Amino acid sequence: MKILLIDDSNDIHLILKMHIKKEGHEFLGATSGLEGIEMASAHQPDLILLDIDMPEMNGFEVCTNLKNEDTLSSIPVIFLTGSGSEEEIVRGLDLGAVDYIKKPFNRAVLSARIRVALRTKHLQDLLISYGQIDPLTELGNRRVLEERLNGDLERIKRDDLKQLSFIMLDVDHFKNFNDTYGHLLGDEVLILVAKVLRTSIRTYDLATRFGGEEFSIILPNTSIDDAADIAQRCRAAIEALEIKAGDKTIHVTASFGITSVTSQCDIDSLISTADQALYKAKENGRNRIEVANLEAV
Repeated sequence: MKILLIDDSNDIHLILKMHIKKEGHEFLGATSGLEGIEMASAHQPDLILLDIDMPEMNGFEVCTNLKNEDTLSSIPVIFLTGSGSEEEIVRGLDLGAVDYIKKPFNRAVLSARIRVALRTKHLQDLLISYGQIDPLTELGNRRVLEERLNGDLERIKRDDLKQLSFIMLDVDHFKNFNDTYGHLLGDEVLILVAKVLRTSIRTYDLATRFGGEEFSIILPNTSIDDAADIAQRCRAAIEALEIKAGDKTIHVTASFGITSVTSQCDIDSLISTADQALYKAKENGRNRIEVANLEAV
């Protein structure tokens, strides 16, 4: 993990650089408040060790700047202080610091407090990501889907995006699969399908888990024919998956529904139309692709 030290003392830099690297972390160093803020913006460290007594911009001012910047506000700050007065400690914690360390350092205490701060940051990052990522498949979740669709449909409205294609897909007979082979193997199927989608789409497309065994793919600036080609590639890759259940090798399939829009519409209409195409694919035998035209709203 990346740890940024902001301190005007070269001796402190030498001591902490050696200590932080020995702990297996990446060391970043800045010798002034302004340089520290710039480095924090450029490198997004996991932890900042911040000296209070610095010329030009002291640690309290630096911390205030960090906490007022959206992209930096969540980085934990540990103050380094020579005096360790109660007034300084209280002021630092009130500004948003998570801890303080008194100079000269006790190395065991320093290591422990760094570990606690990094562990807290890691858990915080997990909570943030789980608010956007489906924990089983590690694809974006429904919230991410809706945020992205809102943005792309707004771009269609402004004419910044010429066309948007949207795919809904569903693992065929998934309830029967779970009933026969168990939910653990069912979870493995969902993980493998998610991997197929992730590796079959382009970097600017977005695959999400819609819910249960249902997934979706957003394809900006993509014609419905090109979307069908991508869906076909995903369908074939899913059919080729080999799932081991004891001595047996099992294959699964998926059905796909596609729609596309070139003018303003709402999210519900887009999803509903793709879902209708998906339903038609299931009615017509599954393991196939169907297309539905969306009327502009």
